[in-house]
Amino acid sequence: LFTKKVLHPKGFFLCDREPCCAASHNIYNMVSTCDFHNDILTAKGMPAAEDTAGLDCGVFALYKGNRSFSQLFALAESFVQCNENPRVRIAFEELSEITDCELETLISLRPAYATLTWNFENDLAYGCYSDGRLKARGKEVCRQLMAGGVPIDTAHLCKRSFFDVCDCGNGLVDSHTCFSSVREHVRNIDEEQVSLLRERDAPIGIAFVGAFLAEGGAGAEDVVRHVDWYVQKYGAAGIGFGTDFYGTQDLPRGIRNYKNLFVLVEKFLKIGYNEEVIEQIFYHNLTNFLFGSKTNDGHEHLRKSFNHAVRK
Repeated sequence: LFTKKVLHPKGFFLCDREPCCAASHNIYNMVSTCDFHNDILTAKGMPAAEDTAGLDCGVFALYKGNRSFSQLFALAESFVQCNENPRVRIAFEELSEITDCELETLISLRPAYATLTWNFENDLAYGCYSDGRLKARGKEVCRQLMAGGVPIDTAHLCKRSFFDVCDCGNGLVDSHTCFSSVREHVRNIDEEQVSLLRERDAPIGIAFVGAFLAEGGAGAEDVVRHVDWYVQKYGAAGIGFGTDFYGTQDLPRGIRNYKNLFVLVEKFLKIGYNEEVIEQIFYHNLTNFLFGSKTNDGHEHLRKSFNHAVRK
């Protein structure tokens, strides 16, 4: 049994790896995992150790839905106060009806990114199941986010709103999506969109959503197919995983949690990827974007921000 254990002081991020075959266990024990998007805070409120077993760092997104922003900020505060891992950040997904005061608070919390819409139209823009241009309020929110240093997540946007957001400037990401060149789906992005993101050094997370990955049911090999399509065209920089764990039940066969990701290592090795590139895709591309060389930046700033912003 080959395992890697990294126990966080508060119990989160207990990295118990599941056993893997002898051909890949050495590299798997070395490979860390960063996830650009999961919905565990939205789904469960607070994660238990087993929920994130196998995850080393990443982004926990808070989806607005029917919540108020004060409720979202309170949930974020609760998480930050009880989790001391410096290599996890929060993000905000769907900013409908956000006021200037709420936007100021959100920016002060320095999230990893902010997503304008979910799948449908709101007062800012149009989601992928609608169609239209970025709205006047959306342009103003984009301007303030960019001025405040908060990257804008283009996930969920329809194409016309996507292109309008790109015209607003740099500071973009696509936290969880797949590629239309591999699987045509309304939530996936086409080659023109991918090229625009790469021109802006915007990282992209491959979603582990079966319908995005393949028609008629997806497996781990389909995650590899999307990543490999990108790597063959653009190189290995800027690509990672935005699993959408806890935000979907339509997961690839053989992948139900972070502990299962050794199957991806095996498949990348099988098609000729070396250890350095696998580590880049699993970890370094996203951690370099999220944390740079400062590993203790995110949580400490959040804790100070909550003391001064949320409670005012």
